[in-house]
Amino acid sequence: MNRSFFKSAAIGLAVSLAVLCILVLIGALIAGKTADPNKLITPLAFAILGVSAFAGGASAARLGGYDGLASAAVCGAMLSILHLAVHLALGGRLEMLPLILTYAGIVVLAFFGGIVFRRRASASSSKKLRKFKKLSKRSR
Repeated sequence: MNRSFFKSAAIGLAVSLAVLCILVLIGALIAGKTADPNKLITPLAFAILGVSAFAGGASAARLGGYDGLASAAVCGAMLSILHLAVHLALGGRLEMLPLILTYAGIVVLAFFGGIVFRRRASASSSKKLRKFKKLSKRSR
């Protein structure tokens, strides 16, 4: 693991937090327009958290290059730890099963974002790599 691995995970976390803030504002506007906004709070919160984890994982994977999937998973883990810290700071209850499922979901969605948006070797670079390997075997 190198420095760019953690850098891409940290940038993914920043992207995730930016998306989270924007979606919270949009969700508040949507919930405020309904007759009973309390019914929408939990589904909106989980949807917003999931979309932000996916976006953070996608950006971490894209920036992480060929270590992108690991960067996406670390980004999801960092988002989970940050969410737990905020949850505890605001006096949230420690119900283990919902918390474990939520944080596992965050990591899985970030990893899935990494799978969708990871950097793949193009066909031309794969062809060049095979040609290079063939030439290096001949020179021995």
